[in-house]
Amino acid sequence: MMKADFLKRKKNSYQNSESKAGHDCSGHDAGAALIFAVIVISILIIFTFSLSLIAYTLYASQTKNIASMRCREAANSLSVALGDELTYEDTVNNKYPESESYLYKYLRYNLCQDTTWPYYVSDNTVGHDRKAAVRYFKLSSNGAKKVYDADMEVKKDADGDGILVRDSGVEGLPGKTEVAVYWMLPDGTEEDIQPGSLSSRKGIRLFIEVTCEAASQSYTVKHEYIIDKTPEYNINNNIQRIRKKSITDAQDNVSINPCGFVVNEAKDEINSTEMWVWKKVTE
Repeated sequence: MMKADFLKRKKNSYQNSESKAGHDCSGHDAGAALIFAVIVISILIIFTFSLSLIAYTLYASQTKNIASMRCREAANSLSVALGDELTYEDTVNNKYPESESYLYKYLRYNLCQDTTWPYYVSDNTVGHDRKAAVRYFKLSSNGAKKVYDADMEVKKDADGDGILVRDSGVEGLPGKTEVAVYWMLPDGTEEDIQPGSLSSRKGIRLFIEVTCEAASQSYTVKHEYIIDKTPEYNINNNIQRIRKKSITDAQDNVSINPCGFVVNEAKDEINSTEMWVWKKVTE
């Protein structure tokens, strides 16, 4: 009887041990699964952040490239347009720089006036350095102009006030746009240009720099032009007489003639008899 009780107690003890071992294994598996889940989630989070960083980097790089491209295209397009202001002639429709271009007339009244607009020599030449010689121009989306027909009468627009407005389309330019202009004496010339001297103006060099900035990107393009010819206007030719009149009529326009120079060939201030023919210097 005692032996049977002993065997029964031993059997129960063995079963309890197995039961405890089973519980211990179950708890260990649950802990391992939790650690594994944490590791997987951590990897997923790191992977997600990595993808976000890569996407942001690609976006920033693409934005930078687009901004750089826009600046380059805008600067080049504007530079070409400004060059056309000096050189473009439409003989079919009688459109010439004297009547069509603000820039042409501004240069006509201000260039070669060393007392008010010094020529450029170098950044180390006092009075003829970049600070003294460079002028900056603002862009305007609209410009008013007078257009003359063959009999010298002002053409009337729809309102009858004689002013025609053209749109230069500068609204499409990105960010900040800057136009810098300076001039230099002809190659080999070291003396000032005399206002009344026609022949001395030939070869004068003009530089137009256009800079466009957007999204921390910047692009600058510079083109050079020279006065290729300086013939006199033939007042017996109706078209040339109109072109000459476009210059003289701009005398009282303070935006074109801010220093108030007088068209007076006798005093050699502004010689309106001479025609400035600009030519782009090819690179």
